[in-house]
Amino acid sequence: QSNTAGIRIDTSNNVGIGGINPDSKLHVELANAALGFDQGITIQSNPSDYTAGRGGGIIMKNADVTTAGIFGIRQANNYEGALLFYTHTVAAGNTFDTTFTEKMRIDSSGNVGIGTASPSTKLHLAETTDVYLTLESTSTGTPEEVAVKYNNYSTGSNYWWQGLNQSENWSLGYGTSFAGGTTKLFVNTNGNVGIG
Repeated sequence: QSNTAGIRIDTSNNVGIGGINPDSKLHVELANAALGFDQGITIQSNPSDYTAGRGGGIIMKNADVTTAGIFGIRQANNYEGALLFYTHTVAAGNTFDTTFTEKMRIDSSGNVGIGTASPSTKLHLAETTDVYLTLESTSTGTPEEVAVKYNNYSTGSNYWWQGLNQSENWSLGYGTSFAGGTTKLFVNTNGNVGIG
C-alpha cells in the first residue's frame, strides 16, 4: 500500500483519491459541499476545439469489444450541451458510429430521444420499423394499475387516466385517482363498451 498527496493505492491495486481506503479500482472522495463543478470527476477532450458534436466520455469494454459509452458533447456552436448513450449494436465488428452507435440522448432542453438525435418533445421515440411503448406490471399476485395520466392547469388536482384499472379491461377515468367511481368509459375484453 502506498500514499502520495491524497492518493492511495492498496494491495489490490485499487486507487483512492481523497485519502480514503478504495473499495473499487477507482474511488474518489470529495469534501462535503453543495453540488458544483468541483464536486465530481472532470473528463475533457478537445480543449481548444469548439466544434459541435465534440466532447468527453466514459467507455466501457469487455475483453475485445467496446460494449457501451456515455458522452457529454457540445450540442451546438455555443454553450448548449447534450448527454449521449452508446451501445454496441451487432454481433461482430467494433467501429465507432457504425457498430457502436448512439441509442439515447438527453439534449440541452432536457428532451429525451431514443432512436433520434433530435428529440422534439420531453420523450421522443423513433424507429425505422414499428414503434411500441410498453407499460407492464410484473406483479404475480395482484392486478395492479397500468395507466397513463394527464394533467394541466385546468384540471387542477384531477387527472385524465387511461389504461388498466386493476383488471384486464381498459378504462378512461377523470379524478384524483383511477378508481371505479371516476371511470367515464369502460371497454372489456369482449369489446363491450360502458359509458358513465
